[in-house]
Amino acid sequence: IPVGRFDVRYDLSGPDDAPVVVFVHGLAASLEAWAGQAERLAGRYRVLRYDLRSHGETSALDEPCSRHDLAADLAGLLDALGIERAAVVGHSAGGVIAQQFAVDHPSRLLALCLIGTASECNEKTDAWYAKCIGVARSEGGEAVMKAMGMKPGRTPAPDGPGMANVIGAMRT
Repeated sequence: IPVGRFDVRYDLSGPDDAPVVVFVHGLAASLEAWAGQAERLAGRYRVLRYDLRSHGETSALDEPCSRHDLAADLAGLLDALGIERAAVVGHSAGGVIAQQFAVDHPSRLLALCLIGTASECNEKTDAWYAKCIGVARSEGGEAVMKAMGMKPGRTPAPDGPGMANVIGAMRT
């Protein structure tokens, strides 16, 4: 679905009249990361999963972005789907985006669930992000997945340059 200047791949399942739960994946992942949760919740909730920009099958953008931009991507997706409010679940970088969404769009939030995430970046994490940005730019998505300890092939590899920009947003 078009959101701003790019297309977002998403999956929306469950009863149309049920409360919406949005799942936001972490770096180098895709909406498939939440398949088990979606399957278990789709009978009682409307479950929305999506690929972040430059991840999975969502369009890649090789331009700087901020946490605010990534939260605005989520708000734009909700707008495009006609969803007013949602509970947002975020893992790792997805948790950073979920936190920013809560700050930037509080009236749209039903609940917030954060998993394995943080609200700030220390020097060690900053250095790790800097290394991953370099790998993403010079070697591409599969290489950065390996640098992050992930097994390429389980999920579509992210776009290297586009992912470097998303990682840059996480450094802030």
